[in-house]
Amino acid sequence: MRTIIKQVAIIWWEWNFWKFAWDLISQTWIKVKNISENTTQGEKIKIINDSQIIIFSIPISNIVETIRDYTEYLIWDKLVMDITWMKINPMRELKNLNVNEIVWTNPMFWPIGNNLKWKKIIFSEEKCWNKWKFVRRVLKKSWANLIKLSPEEHDEKMAIIQSLTHIMNIVFMKTIKDLWYHPEELEEIETPIYKLQSFISWRFLNQSWALYADMQMLNPYFLENVLPILINNLIEIWNIDLNKDKKNFIKTFNELYEFLWEKFIDKSIENTQKIDDILK
Repeated sequence: MRTIIKQVAIIWWEWNFWKFAWDLISQTWIKVKNISENTTQGEKIKIINDSQIIIFSIPISNIVETIRDYTEYLIWDKLVMDITWMKINPMRELKNLNVNEIVWTNPMFWPIGNNLKWKKIIFSEEKCWNKWKFVRRVLKKSWANLIKLSPEEHDEKMAIIQSLTHIMNIVFMKTIKDLWYHPEELEEIETPIYKLQSFISWRFLNQSWALYADMQMLNPYFLENVLPILINNLIEIWNIDLNKDKKNFIKTFNELYEFLWEKFIDKSIENTQKIDDILK
């Protein structure tokens, strides 16, 4: 039986990824309607009733509460999706819905432009049928790189890929600020590694503080597993440096080199050299 999709509803507050979803679906013949905090209750119900696909694009701290607000309007013949950076709690809530298709996604990029070629989108199909098949075709046609993970594996890995990475950026820039240096004063004598680290930190600071606060504070894997190890490692390296313990410094350095494998080191040198050549 052919599935007819006439309209998609995107429920968003102040989340930039609703624009990404809007642009993507607008490339098809399907109408897209958005529901914001300013949409009246009557308009919300009409848009939901008239839509075959519902996409939640809501901050992590508000996603569960927002799903509950719409539970009574989300009925059997709909595909419900979410675009958030944590999955265990939203998926637990989505499973309570009386709908026949539930899929979560996490686009692993900031929505600059609408070119999806090779960009990673993580997903998991809790319940899926023809509507999700249609969305997958749209994503594949745009050359998106779809990666399937369970909610648990997703949140555990995001504690490293996102939360750990971003806290290092905050600490890096806050340390420079607390030393009363502006990056402009260091630009003339910067090294390639410092330059790359600075650009990454500046890019990070150009994004949403609300998003990163949620990533740091609401991922239990980060708070309970990753953060304690990070603090212990900082103290360990601090003691090595204070004690001028070159033996243990060399030991730690070589262990990390061996852990990465030589091919990853070579790949890093090759790619960062290309970036450095562009930035000169």
